[in-house]
Amino acid sequence: ARDRRRHAVARQADPGGAEMMLIVPKQKYGRWNRRFAPDEERAVCAEYIDGDSLVELGLRYGIAQASIRYLLGRHRIMMRPRGHRKKSPRLYRLDEHAFDDLTDDAAYWTGLLMADGCVSSERWPRIWLTLHVRDVAHLESYARFIGTDAPIKITRDKCARVAISSRRLVGRLGSLGVTPRKSFTARACDALAFNHHFWRGVTDGDGHIARQKRGQRRVPFLFLKGSRALMDQFNAFLKMCAPESLVHVYPDRNIFRCVATGRTALLVIAAMYKGAQASLPRKQQIADTI
Repeated sequence: ARDRRRHAVARQADPGGAEMMLIVPKQKYGRWNRRFAPDEERAVCAEYIDGDSLVELGLRYGIAQASIRYLLGRHRIMMRPRGHRKKSPRLYRLDEHAFDDLTDDAAYWTGLLMADGCVSSERWPRIWLTLHVRDVAHLESYARFIGTDAPIKITRDKCARVAISSRRLVGRLGSLGVTPRKSFTARACDALAFNHHFWRGVTDGDGHIARQKRGQRRVPFLFLKGSRALMDQFNAFLKMCAPESLVHVYPDRNIFRCVATGRTALLVIAAMYKGAQASLPRKQQIADTI
């Protein structure tokens, strides 16, 4: 019994094919502590991200769960909540590859999520998109794009919201610039910085377009607010659409704003909304009249 406590039994096949028992000393800090080869470390991390549990990995590689947690922490891999497995059946359908290719629609919905979306990557990766209750039909279009049948819930403050859970989508949107707590730090990735579909989505969420009255006439008016980095990118987009533009970025309380009027606003609104396949219907209607 004392030998059993101090030693572990390992099975190994001899060259002749017969299985023999080996008595090996236990490690100092536990039954299954050992060093991983670099290839094994990468394999453990990949299999955990794929959805395998700590118990399954421990049995497969012969190592304690605490050692696997330490290994994942060294590689900065976020632990899943207890009892949550990526491989478990989803309650609602979801296309986790919806944003893999930056199509026109993917760029637009990324812009709308940049403006009106909310992302959480801590413990439970979730993505919310919240619009006014009058725009619930547009929220249904978003749900169709990501292939989900998750319910659209109406909140007490007359907002419509759809929420999904996906570690993969949170990671993909993060690479595009849609990150947690983005109000003051939002910045589009380089692939979207001059994409008019993306900026149409941002404008549908946090912008305003109209015909502003000036004396006896009405001139096109475009207003957008956001973080300083995002407004600098939008200003660069304005100058691409209207090279003679003299628009600047101005502080607006704890965020920033960008305002364009006249010919500059007309050119930019036309670039964003002319022939658009995905847009907020009420803003598309205004853009068509400008």
